[in-house]
Amino acid sequence: MMQFTFKFIHEKEFTEENFIISYCNLEAYKAIKSFQTWPEYRMLILGSEGGGKSHLAKIFAKEAGGEFISYDDEELNLKAKAWILEDIEQFGDENQLFHKINLAKEHSIRLLITAEFLPRYNLKDLQSRINATAKVIIKRPDDGLLRALLMRHFSDRQLIVSSDVMEYIFTRTERSFEYIKRLVENIDKLSLEQKREITAPLVKKVLEKYMPENLADESE
Repeated sequence: MMQFTFKFIHEKEFTEENFIISYCNLEAYKAIKSFQTWPEYRMLILGSEGGGKSHLAKIFAKEAGGEFISYDDEELNLKAKAWILEDIEQFGDENQLFHKINLAKEHSIRLLITAEFLPRYNLKDLQSRINATAKVIIKRPDDGLLRALLMRHFSDRQLIVSSDVMEYIFTRTERSFEYIKRLVENIDKLSLEQKREITAPLVKKVLEKYMPENLADESE
């Protein structure tokens, strides 16, 4: 039986070389690579959790000399070449967000924004800025990317998984970035708790116990 032994991927290794390109994220990747032509100096990447928005942001930061800024930053580097502001749907202060977008525009600072979904704002001027921002969407993963992500998540946790178990998981998993991430987290958790290798029966228990929305098919 073939087994996959994964090496640990450190945070510093989340580089362009390690980014898995597929049809679902190709447009977002192209947008990052063409940052010098962004209209209004801004780009908004939309996509679900675990879909690679943060990875793309790190690629952009390196390529464009960008700096990550947070919601409560009061002192910003106005000489920066680029800023990255992640998860704006979690940003409660609309005036602060509007202020940061305006600062970036006034100082010709390229601004990469990410969000899980397109936010709607009460502040009309802010909504107008968001509407005028170029956007790309990271779509649901295709099968090839899904398999690669499974391997990546197991690799991150230094887990050994056989090819048979990988196939067992793949034929039963929901096709979403977040689900894959949660599934591997719970497989790792149960494996540690029970001090067991990762097998199909263990995966089945995880599906039944932690993720009842996608139970293993008893007939298979």
